[in-house]
Amino acid sequence: MQFTKQFEGTFAQVKEQIDKFVAEGGHIDAVITDHTGEKVTENHTFGYKMRVIAICSEEES
Repeated sequence: MQFTKQFEGTFAQVKEQIDKFVAEGGHIDAVITDHTGEKVTENHTFGYKMRVIAICSEEES
């Protein structure tokens, strides 16, 4: 069965969330990325908040 999961934040935050999801046994088949246009200041640099919609699948038992 497939489902979607949304991750949001800066690139580093999104990467950390995805790594954690995968480490906990999640499976990601594809991702759709988008920038929200919202500026984020991180370590004195400007970036844009991003949104990642992941198409996930449950492991078949």
